[in-house]
Amino acid sequence: MTPGHLRGEAITDGTHLARPRTWLNGSAAAAITLALVALAVALTAVGLASVCLFAQSGAFWPEAIPPYVQYLGESYHCMDLGAPDMRGLTLQGHTTGGGLIYARPPIDGNASAGFVVVTDGQRREICPFGG
Repeated sequence: MTPGHLRGEAITDGTHLARPRTWLNGSAAAAITLALVALAVALTAVGLASVCLFAQSGAFWPEAIPPYVQYLGESYHCMDLGAPDMRGLTLQGHTTGGGLIYARPPIDGNASAGFVVVTDGQRREICPFGG
């Protein structure tokens, strides 16, 4: 037969109800609960930031030359096709990872070429318009 306190029944000493024995007191349990909630909030924030970054650049962490670049509201797909011709291109912006975006100057706020060039100082990749 299982003792009453192991079946979830209260332990009594005849005059008052005794508290069940636990390895946590009230303040320790509250501190652990608060720490777990804070960890869940932090992980959720990091996860949402990663998803938003992935939606913009195709990478979960900021990269100087990400798979995709947003420029003037358009998406460009970056690929290593050798050293692109930089003539006529000027610095137009930065990627989330610190890369430099070069393109022809926009005309009336619209991109004037079907590609941009992204560089991280060591390598250059051409990024054609991706739709």
